[in-house]
Amino acid sequence: MENSNKAINQVGSFLVGSLIGGILGILFAPRKGSDTRQAILDSGESISETVKDKYGNLVKLVNQEISDVKSMASEAIDHNMAKIEKAKNNLSA
Repeated sequence: MENSNKAINQVGSFLVGSLIGGILGILFAPRKGSDTRQAILDSGESISETVKDKYGNLVKLVNQEISDVKSMASEAIDHNMAKIEKAKNNLSA
């Protein structure tokens, strides 16, 4: 779960940083408008790919966490069922 929160924070930080960087780049760019628009499109595509990658990693991380929780729950159930069976056997004896 901690890894999921960390990944979400990283994606959020990346998006905020990208937005700020993009705005500053547009404000201080000594280019003509068509060049600036193309640069924005290129940056947008790059950011889009990075966000997709980060999202994919986040999904993998969440799925792994879910799998780990399921595994722990299954182990706990098996352990408790063994205790119940042992207690039943002790009562029967």
